Amino acid sequence: MRKYRTFLIVAALSTLALPCAAQQVFNNPGTTMVLGSAAVSSSLTGIPSQTILTVRNINGASTRITADSAGTGVSSGFLGRSARGTIAAPTASQTDDVLVAYQAFGYGATAYSSTAAGSILIRAGGNWTDASYPTYIGFYTAPSGSTTVAERLRVAADGTLQHFGTSSGTVTLAAQAAAGTPTLTWPTGSGTFAVSATSPLTLSATTGALTCSTCGVTGTGLNQFASTTSAQLAGVISDETGSGSAVFGTAPTLTNATLATRLNKGIYIVGMSAVTGMSVTGTLTETTLATISVPANAMGANGALRITAQWSKTGTAGTLQAKMKFAGTTFHDSGVTGGATVISGRTQVEIHNRNATNSQVAASTTQVNFSAQNTAAVVTSAIDTTSNQDVTLTCQLGNTGDTCVLESYTVELLEP
Repeated sequence: MRKYRTFLIVAALSTLALPCAAQQVFNNPGTTMVLGSAAVSSSLTGIPSQTILTVRNINGASTRITADSAGTGVSSGFLGRSARGTIAAPTASQTDDVLVAYQAFGYGATAYSSTAAGSILIRAGGNWTDASYPTYIGFYTAPSGSTTVAERLRVAADGTLQHFGTSSGTVTLAAQAAAGTPTLTWPTGSGTFAVSATSPLTLSATTGALTCSTCGVTGTGLNQFASTTSAQLAGVISDETGSGSAVFGTAPTLTNATLATRLNKGIYIVGMSAVTGMSVTGTLTETTLATISVPANAMGANGALRITAQWSKTGTAGTLQAKMKFAGTTFHDSGVTGGATVISGRTQVEIHNRNATNSQVAASTTQVNFSAQNTAAVVTSAIDTTSNQDVTLTCQLGNTGDTCVLESYTVELLEP
């Protein structure tokens, strides 16, 4: 079976002289294909020089050239060839020779651009031989407000990607031979590249190192940051009430603290004061003069509280009754023994956990010293010391003209 092939050959011959350099070869209707330079044609103007084929569609329609192919291993494509020398006697392509170009022209206010405003050029990446065909691809654009075209991006012969800056800066991205080990190579020079106008990050032009003079690093302590108050730091701690809690200060005040285990066992001062102003007058109502919080779990199963207070009374018109309470339960009551003539006193009580955090025992509320016997029973309670509980010291007057003063107190935790 005979095979047929159809070729469209377009050639420009210097020996062929024609009265007009433009020849219309197809028109159907309004669609025009022209061979040769069309610059002198009255209907086709602004065609770039050295054009040998022009295709123009009707107004309002896109112009496309479509190539169809079918079959295994076939394709449609655009091929461009270039050589030095002549058509009859070509010679080797040399470094930077343009082998093929895809270029864009646009229309300004009065005419088409005389040169390409954007291009994709495939150039020789070195001098060609029959054993070496080096190439690189360059991408060219013109910035806004200018007609000057410059190369912006290049894929080099070895696959290296180069990004050219608006002046002389260049960023080169090259992949190592070993998979998974990319490197970013910066141009030799000095100075830094700013990531952005407001960013604290800078990139070294010499080494490509990323640095930040105001950023935190893992190898430096928190003092690298600006001065921060403990309240500010507490605001960014998500688990300040859980394990690993942070405490700031030489002698911090613990509010509603939970002590799972105290490292220093023995005698621990929970609260102590001898300030003025802890007094009451003008009322016969029992009044709380001091409240001391005992932290949860501070006593343990066998710990104890020792509460000591020093009282005084001005005036002798009535009695003074001082009480010591723990979680609302009265563990010591001075009573009104002695009458109105009593003007001072010292009271103390010890409250012990009985091998459980919710079972306590203490001497009778009327016990006045450690050696005396008492006909009253001991005081027992079932206070849950795994929660925060308060010690309160109260005073009640028998006459509104007198003044009861809590001169001092000490609340001690005794833990074995």
